[in-house]
Amino acid sequence: MAGREFGPPPSIIKDFDETWKRWLNLIYRKVYKRTFIIFIQAIEGIGDGVPNNTLQEGLIGIAPVVFGQDDRRMNRNYSWAIPDDWVIGTDFQFAITYANVNAQSGDVSVVSEINFGSTAQGEDLSLPGTPIILVAPLQTSAPANTLHSIVITVPSNPVSLPGRTVQFELARNGQDAQDTCVGDVGYKQILIRYQGYINHE
Repeated sequence: MAGREFGPPPSIIKDFDETWKRWLNLIYRKVYKRTFIIFIQAIEGIGDGVPNNTLQEGLIGIAPVVFGQDDRRMNRNYSWAIPDDWVIGTDFQFAITYANVNAQSGDVSVVSEINFGSTAQGEDLSLPGTPIILVAPLQTSAPANTLHSIVITVPSNPVSLPGRTVQFELARNGQDAQDTCVGDVGYKQILIRYQGYINHE
């Protein structure tokens, strides 16, 4: 008489394994998080249709940048989507890299602005965003083409769910009295940091 295997059929074991894996992954996602980065080149954005108000494309050495002048407010606009792994309720950080084109004398500052909003399907895309202004001092007597970095924290309250379309404006406001940097500022890149869940496979 042929021997008989004891235990549940293989199909039940497979179903149990899949269920157990999904449960473990759910627990892992809720516990383990890390910081992710979205990279945007500053030249990827578009202007608002007014040439004198648009950050202008150019080069510093071999680096592509967009230039903001010291006598007006100039901007550029960008769009992306909230990632599905974003931890709802956590803030976003915009790490913006830029350089002063001219050599500076003494202590000067640059006024940079982020205007941030998000929209879901069925909502009005034209609604204004949330403006955030940062006055950032440069190093004392910064030489020409010195690279700097600033971090602007965008609170999560303009955003409710992953998958929403995000639009934001980056601007240098050279008209602001607190902007004392002489000459152009060249914005190079924007790193968007966010807190995301880690999948366990």
